[in-house]
Amino acid sequence: MCVWLSLLGLGRAGNFHLQSIGLLGDAVRLASVFDLDHSKATELAQRYGCRVAKTAQEAIDQPDVDAVIVATPT
Repeated sequence: MCVWLSLLGLGRAGNFHLQSIGLLGDAVRLASVFDLDHSKATELAQRYGCRVAKTAQEAIDQPDVDAVIVATPT
């Protein structure tokens, strides 16, 4: 079984989570990413083969998403 994730925030914490996701192999996949820096989100989406969400809510509301990682500043 594969768990599909949305990742909100692609800064320092988001990159840490991307590394962790990569270590999990096929058990976890990115469904979408979101960041206020749309160009960064687009670049990472292309690298990981996932969608770019236009808003955080869009990333959360996707029907194929099992879990959301919020890696935004406090």
